[in-house]
Amino acid sequence: MANARSESIKEKPTFRESAFLRRCAIPASGFYEWDEYKARYKFFRTDEELLWLAGIYRMENGLKRFTVLTREAAGPMISVHPRMPVTLSGFEINTWISDAGFMDDLFRREPRYLSKVQDGGQISMDLGI
Repeated sequence: MANARSESIKEKPTFRESAFLRRCAIPASGFYEWDEYKARYKFFRTDEELLWLAGIYRMENGLKRFTVLTREAAGPMISVHPRMPVTLSGFEINTWISDAGFMDDLFRREPRYLSKVQDGGQISMDLGI
């Protein structure tokens, strides 16, 4: 699964074990979302730092598969999509991975501000796999 609602990962059987035992941080330069009119927007940090997405992973057929955690949209995301990835600061990665108690604090806090630009280009879904 590509994403999971952070509000319910501790209760959902599909995600519960990973939420407590297999948390990860996914580096990204940004991410895309489409609004109700199919206009595409890119969200990113303007300070040129990596964007870190909170995730969980599981083993599937001998391979590690990750899922990005989402939350209700905030800031510039609200006008585009009702959900957004849960983001981490670089200094929070170790705490996120090693301390299950950090989940509730992370999910409740206001997310980092992200910049938004409308982007009309094409995205290749060829992942080379």
